[in-house]
Amino acid sequence: MHKLRPHLAAVFLALAAAVLQSCTGLSGLKRLPDAQAVIADITFPGSPLTIAAAADRRDRSYRTGERIGLSVRLGKPAYLAILEVRRSGETRLLFPNKKHPGAFEPAAVPVSIPGPGDEFAVLAPRPGTVLIEVVASTSGASWLFHRTPAGSAVFADLGSTTHLLAKEIVSALKHGGAAAAASAIVIRVEGE
Repeated sequence: MHKLRPHLAAVFLALAAAVLQSCTGLSGLKRLPDAQAVIADITFPGSPLTIAAAADRRDRSYRTGERIGLSVRLGKPAYLAILEVRRSGETRLLFPNKKHPGAFEPAAVPVSIPGPGDEFAVLAPRPGTVLIEVVASTSGASWLFHRTPAGSAVFADLGSTTHLLAKEIVSALKHGGAAAAASAIVIRVEGE
């Protein structure tokens, strides 16, 4: 019986990891293209700041052109940024945006994208995966929290994701010893 206990503990840990991955959609993380993986890999170990992020569909599965709803809650008052990274690496800043230019959010108050009454939508692109990366910091010094969309665009375009962009994001969020956190949601998009 004693020989069975380490085996049961390993099974329990594997099940717990699978449940955590299914809640965030990160079970397919190893299959993400490099352009998405470099952003999904952003972590801030030991941070007292927490993020709870979710898509409006439990299975995080959409068809091309369908609306995607996102909800985020912070464990502490902080500055919030929500990025959409497509398979190609094309990256947009979904929040802050033209309608909601302020990035500072109180603790435990849900932030919805799009919010009630918003006249814009986040639409599922062509089939594949979309990475939603949510980052927050107790310091508002990062350029992410102040980036404004060009012209009449609702969302700011950040260009294509690279390892350099991921490093820039991490270093900008670690400004002056501020607490920072990141959370990722993997969205699956099926054909029309």
